Amino acid sequence: MSEENSTRKKSWKDNYLVQAWLILLMAALYSAVLILVQLNWGPIIKENQRQATYSQIPILVPNTDVANVVEKTLEKDGKKVVAYQCFDAQKNPTGWVLPASGQGFADVVDLLVGLDTSASKLTGLVVINQKETPGLGNLIKEESFRKQFIGTAADQDITVVKGRDGSPEKNEIRALTGATISSQSVCDIVNNTLKTWREELK
Repeated sequence: MSEENSTRKKSWKDNYLVQAWLILLMAALYSAVLILVQLNWGPIIKENQRQATYSQIPILVPNTDVANVVEKTLEKDGKKVVAYQCFDAQKNPTGWVLPASGQGFADVVDLLVGLDTSASKLTGLVVINQKETPGLGNLIKEESFRKQFIGTAADQDITVVKGRDGSPEKNEIRALTGATISSQSVCDIVNNTLKTWREELK
């Protein structure tokens, strides 16, 4: 290799302006690919999420006929949410299902909250997405933890208790051992969601 070619090659590698343009070009290409994926797969992903929600509705609100569920868009202070009004096979109202989301210990936690017809008490709770610590925080998805929320009053804050003998009092949830933050996060998500939307459901 001649000295001139070597110098040209070296100067190209040391040219930060060229490198910067290459990085920008690669970023633009990746962005374009992500946009195309979102445009093509976004509706499919959204429909899968909707179907996942519908599969949980009979667990969250007993006696509901999924064929009679009505989606209602609620709007308040610039926020929007799709709530699911539930009916039985005879089209009698059975309750509501409300999506809820917030920060957990490790990442965002997504929930579905079941409520009775007057939105005065919880009828169920399901964790549909979480990335909490395996063997500790991720136990928020287990039935033994979730069933504590059934029957709690929707017009009062749900609180977390730990390390106390006896049964929890009204609207108290016993924290998971070693995962108090994850337990508290679920309660905070439920409380905040109910404070925002409960009156709209009523």
